[in-house]
Amino acid sequence: KVAELVEATFVRACMDAARGDVTTLKLFIASAVGGYRLGVPLPALGSAVAACEAEHSTAGRPLLPEEAELRTLWLSLVYL
Repeated sequence: KVAELVEATFVRACMDAARGDVTTLKLFIASAVGGYRLGVPLPALGSAVAACEAEHSTAGRPLLPEEAELRTLWLSLVYL
């Protein structure tokens, strides 16, 4: 479930942040914190999110490499 939440909030967080709205970014962070608190290792969460994306991408397309890298960076920052 955590991976699904992370996947579902990432693209929207990017789009909203471009307009100056950080509400969805907060949801992304809360989802990642949930994974951290449950003890999900970062590589495992990243893999689970990628699997969710492969099944049903919120973006409606595969993420560009730069987008996937940004998502990994954001997750890493939360896990710090």
